[in-house]
Amino acid sequence: MFIRAKIRIARQNNQPKPDFSQLLQAEINQIKPKQTSLFVEQKRPIPILHWNNSDTALLELMIALQRSGAIVAEEGKLSQRQILQIAEWLFNRPIKAPSTKLNQARERKKDNAVFLENLKGHFQAYSQELDEKQRKRR
Repeated sequence: MFIRAKIRIARQNNQPKPDFSQLLQAEINQIKPKQTSLFVEQKRPIPILHWNNSDTALLELMIALQRSGAIVAEEGKLSQRQILQIAEWLFNRPIKAPSTKLNQARERKKDNAVFLENLKGHFQAYSQELDEKQRKRR
């Protein structure tokens, strides 16, 4: 993505093709530690995130996002492996034996998407709170 963006910018500015290895190294040298994006300069530091729930809950969420097409790469769809690598990076948490954990979640007797149902409940409670605040203002 990074190199494609640089090529696109160079073409738009009618610049000759630069030596991308030197350009890439120069860009890497400018990246601040823990900066999450090569393209967006942050005015305030982005906090380091940690997943505060189970691996299985994280797997439920990421697989649902990947399968729904809600998160895609510039090149198109993300594989299950890619989305899990992104989750591990984003939340600073390695996920051990993801296939086993996904199979265990899938085989649950009562509800195989416990975390997603919990999220749904939290969003509904949030909506109700906003509705109540709006009623009180009237």
